[in-house]
Amino acid sequence: MQENAPTEETLRQGIEEIAATGATVIQVLLPEVHPTDDPDDPDYELPDEDGEEAVEEDEAIHALEEEAAEAPPQTPEEIQALAHEYREKVETPAEPEPPKLPSVRAEMLVDAKPLREFLSQVGAIADEVKVHMTRDGWNVKAVDPAHVAMIDVALPAQRIEALKLEWLRPPSIGAARPDVVELGIDVTKVLDVVKASVKGPVWFRYDEDKNRAEIAYGPAKRTMSTVDTTGMTDPKIPKLELPAVFTVPGQVLWDAIDACGKVSDHVRLTIEPGHNAYSPVLTVLAEGDVDKWEGSFQEECQWVKRAHEKHTSLFPLDYLTSIIKPVKGYRLTVHMGTDYPLRVSWDEGEADTGGKGKKAFDGATKGTYLLAPRIESEG
Repeated sequence: MQENAPTEETLRQGIEEIAATGATVIQVLLPEVHPTDDPDDPDYELPDEDGEEAVEEDEAIHALEEEAAEAPPQTPEEIQALAHEYREKVETPAEPEPPKLPSVRAEMLVDAKPLREFLSQVGAIADEVKVHMTRDGWNVKAVDPAHVAMIDVALPAQRIEALKLEWLRPPSIGAARPDVVELGIDVTKVLDVVKASVKGPVWFRYDEDKNRAEIAYGPAKRTMSTVDTTGMTDPKIPKLELPAVFTVPGQVLWDAIDACGKVSDHVRLTIEPGHNAYSPVLTVLAEGDVDKWEGSFQEECQWVKRAHEKHTSLFPLDYLTSIIKPVKGYRLTVHMGTDYPLRVSWDEGEADTGGKGKKAFDGATKGTYLLAPRIESEG
């Protein structure tokens, strides 16, 4: 027998201690060494004359010693350490799952026409934007990839038939309803769906958990993924105090810019005092290598902030075309200065009433475009 082998009572106490932890009990067996080398033991056997029995006994003892070396812990100290290890595993609580972030849902019922108008104005600047949905309506602030133009436009709540913002999973503290819901949209994709509706109500739903938007009109429904807004910042619209501010019908400005497109890829806008104190003279000019187009408008314009001198700036035709076309039905407020950005604003209350024989335009949005000028180098 091994000298340091634990007694049966010690083993039993160790096993009971392990079992108390709820762990699986591993039965530890002491190796039996037979035959014994004690002559007084009844099991003692004398080796034969050739010593074969002694050799077999030595081999058996050696095998048992190797097996004992690989066996589970057998001393009281080792058994107690094993029990302590199991107890720690059982008593240590599992890591709690991280709390889920708040999640929102937004639903809107709106007529197709104002929504189409809003998306067309946004699409003039960017293909993918972040929409802010609040109780005041929809709002987008975006800048084009080349940082030449930017927009700040709103679809007011009074143009929306129904707007609902709610928590799918509310925060631990905070308002009963979310103040704002932000979602990223592919403007072209959404606009294509709204255009297909032609007229009538459009139902829009956004589910943040699913990163999905649904647009329904008539008997049809379109489901699409939303755009990840990570990295989309809200540009700050600079408040420029420009020296000349006047109003002009959007259709007048659009017709002039459209005509310039047949001559050059840049358009020069000039504003100066006219023959009376109320109306400035707006000149739109395009010059090519050979051709030239020029138009002057005074009766159509009206001062908001009178300038006492001429101001002129050159602008890229493609950008000017993009921003004026979707707002040509409004009476536009234009802010200008020499070689300063062009600021074009419109409001749903300032829509063009139309001339004789023309149907009045019912504008639905309120917004501002900013367009950087082209600075001509001297010499």
